[in-house]
Amino acid sequence: MATPARWTIRQVSTDLLDIGYYEAGPEEGRPIILLHGADGDLERFAEVAPYLAARGFRVVAPYLRGHGTTTPLDKAAPASTQEVVLGQDVLDLMNALHIPEAVLGGFDLGGRAATAA
Repeated sequence: MATPARWTIRQVSTDLLDIGYYEAGPEEGRPIILLHGADGDLERFAEVAPYLAARGFRVVAPYLRGHGTTTPLDKAAPASTQEVVLGQDVLDLMNALHIPEAVLGGFDLGGRAATAA
């Protein structure tokens, strides 16, 4: 689960999770949420995230449930990779960050989470 060395991972809490995420670009920019695959590797976005941010987009790349610094608030809660659960996690993240709508992009597990959201 590599994170580019120059990235600072932030945390935000929803009702169920403490979600770790990387953010770049202006807060008022059009949001783009990039969702990683089953490997949990944010390094995959190391080239595209700065490119998008430099063009005025607000880029958010969270760790999906069970990856990186994203942890359940209830330690007894079961881990899940069900698309519907991950999709709801994405919507909950958007609410926590006050993002009413966003472009979602992902691959593998992240693509399924984007589709479910």
